Amino acid sequence: MKVQIQAQSIKENAVGYQHKHKGSLDGFKNIIAERGVIGLWKGVSAIVPRTTVGSSVQLPTFSLSKDFFQQYEFFKNSTLLTAIPSAMVSGACTCIAMCPFDVVSTRIFNQPYDDKGRGLIYKNIVDCFIKTYKAEGFRGYYKGLLANYFRTAPHTVFTLTFWEQFKKWRILYD
Repeated sequence: MKVQIQAQSIKENAVGYQHKHKGSLDGFKNIIAERGVIGLWKGVSAIVPRTTVGSSVQLPTFSLSKDFFQQYEFFKNSTLLTAIPSAMVSGACTCIAMCPFDVVSTRIFNQPYDDKGRGLIYKNIVDCFIKTYKAEGFRGYYKGLLANYFRTAPHTVFTLTFWEQFKKWRILYD
């Protein structure tokens, strides 16, 4: 729903398929009316790998970066001084690994569907990866990488820095 609404634009600025939802509630109503409740799950096959790849890269790169920074006296005694740069490195690695899946899942979410709920452009995630590569090459997978980093890095910094701080407090008060 988010992708479909974000992709919507006024007629002269419209790019790609336009779903014409008037808002989130209208979008939910339209999807349920057209494809049933199961229609709300269209594209889940693309978003699950994206989330899996993102999480499986984010946590180990954070941990490895933190271990690296803690070797130096400047970072050693500060949760913030180790967590923040570690989370920034982790955010960059996460974006690089996740961006192809972001591109593919966005395209799958925003494509039009036939009356049987089948995508009119992409059959599935593999088909989307192949068609994207054929049309745009490897670079097509990294559209919006910098914008994605500016979204992911702060999220990673806040989440993992708070996580580190909460672990420190738990040890302190146990």
